[in-house]
Amino acid sequence: LRYGENPHQPAALYTSGDGGLAEAEQLHGKEMSYNNYTDTDAARRAAYDHAEPCVAIIKHANPCGIAIGADVAEAHRKAHACDP
Repeated sequence: LRYGENPHQPAALYTSGDGGLAEAEQLHGKEMSYNNYTDTDAARRAAYDHAEPCVAIIKHANPCGIAIGADVAEAHRKAHACDP
């Protein structure tokens, strides 16, 4: 982790080894911070509330855009349009 809940705090990430978001491969960008992981978990929980393909855009654990669509690409376009 880049830092803890606040930038001046050190951090550590412990995983169970069972897979999941904490063990996903990051493809680009800065190293994840504590807040990035909490936002990722909030997005997952919001999206899993729907049976249809869903995308949730989260900032500091608050949804900025959430939408369902025929597929993930359509859901992403709709969610992004909520908070351009």
